[in-house]
Amino acid sequence: MSEPPLLLQREPPVATVVFNRPEARNALNEAMQLALPPMLVQLREDADIRVLILRGAGGKAFAAGDDITQFVDWGAKEALAHYQHLEALLVPSKPFRSRRLR
Repeated sequence: MSEPPLLLQREPPVATVVFNRPEARNALNEAMQLALPPMLVQLREDADIRVLILRGAGGKAFAAGDDITQFVDWGAKEALAHYQHLEALLVPSKPFRSRRLR
């Protein structure tokens, strides 16, 4: 059995979400894009979590972006519908700071 494409590690007050598709440079496929919003909502509502770290597995890439192989059979309407569920992630409810870790 393979590992899930998103891993959640909780060590309050820190939570780490790991994009776990190193063979694809952690490109986000549909399963990841559907699993990520509820995971982030859960963390947003968790009073014990004050810091969220997003990272990619494998050490070569954080995330290459979308897995474009899933777009082959899509038209514009399908692509738009696919991304509408991600809109809620654009407005954070907790303060955040982003920086690249070396």
